[in-house]
Amino acid sequence: MASNDGTKGLRFTIRQADGRVERLVVDADAALVGSGAHCEIRLGGAAHEQLLVTMVGDAVHVDVRALEPMPLLDGQPFRQANVRPESLLAIGAVQLMVDVRDLDGERNIVKAKSESFSAVTWLGLGLAVPLALYVLFGDEFRSRREAMPEGSPDLFDAPVAACRQTSKDEALASAFDALALARGKRERSPFAVQDGVAAVPLFERAGACFAHGGQSSLAEESNGAARDLRTRLMDDYRVHRVRLEHAVDVGDDKTALKEVRVLRNLTEGKSGAWVDWLASVERRLTMKLGRKA
Repeated sequence: MASNDGTKGLRFTIRQADGRVERLVVDADAALVGSGAHCEIRLGGAAHEQLLVTMVGDAVHVDVRALEPMPLLDGQPFRQANVRPESLLAIGAVQLMVDVRDLDGERNIVKAKSESFSAVTWLGLGLAVPLALYVLFGDEFRSRREAMPEGSPDLFDAPVAACRQTSKDEALASAFDALALARGKRERSPFAVQDGVAAVPLFERAGACFAHGGQSSLAEESNGAARDLRTRLMDDYRVHRVRLEHAVDVGDDKTALKEVRVLRNLTEGKSGAWVDWLASVERRLTMKLGRKA
C-alpha cells in the first residue's frame, strides 16, 4: 500500500553517534523515522515516531511528529520543512541526510512496513490478492466508523489546584515564570495548537502560586485565562472529532486527513489505541493523497 511507482525511493544517509555511516533506501513515497518497530528508519534514542518524511516528485518534505528530543534542520529547530539533499537533520547525536534516489542499482532497500506486514500476513491466510486489491484501490475509510477505536483521550488532566512552592516568595517567583510561559504559548497557539494545550496547566499553576503568594487579583486573572483557554480547546477538540467521524463516514479522504492532522497536534504526547489509530490513518492517507492534500 505504501509503495510508490517502483522507480524512485527515499535515500537516507545516517551517521550514528559512534561515527558509523549507513545508507538505506525506502521503497515508498513516505517513511517514518523513530524508535518504534513500525518505523521504516529506526533510530535508538529517538521518539516513538519522530519524523514523517514524504517524497514529492524529486523533493523531500519532513514533518516533525515529536519534539523530544528536539529535531534540528541545519542546526535549527523546526516543525516542518522542504529539505535539500545537502540539508543536515539531527536527532540527538544521530545525523541524517535525505534525498530522492532511483531504485535501480540500490542494494540496501527497505520496504514500507505496512506493505510488508500486509503481504506476509494475508498471504499466510490465503487472502493476499483480494486484500491487496482492496487496500490499493478500495476506499478503506468509507462507512467504516467501526474501525475507529472508542475512547479518545482527555485533552487535559485535572486542573492544577496547588502550588509546589512552600514559601510565598518562591511561590510568586514560580507564578511569574509560569505566567510568562503560558502567555507565550497562548500567543503561538493559533500556529501550533499544542502550545495552547500546554498553556492551560501553566496558567493554572500560575494561579495557584499567585494565590499562595497572596496576589489574589493575579491569581484570578491567571485562573480565568486557564478556564477560557481550556473551554475553547475542549470545544475545538470535540468539533474536530465530529468532523473526522463525518469524513470517515462519507469517504472524504482530504477532509479526514486535515482533521487527523489537527487532532494529532491536539493530542501530542498522549497514548492509547485511538491515538495510534490517528497516526496510522494519517500515514496511509498521506501516502494515498500525497503532500498536495
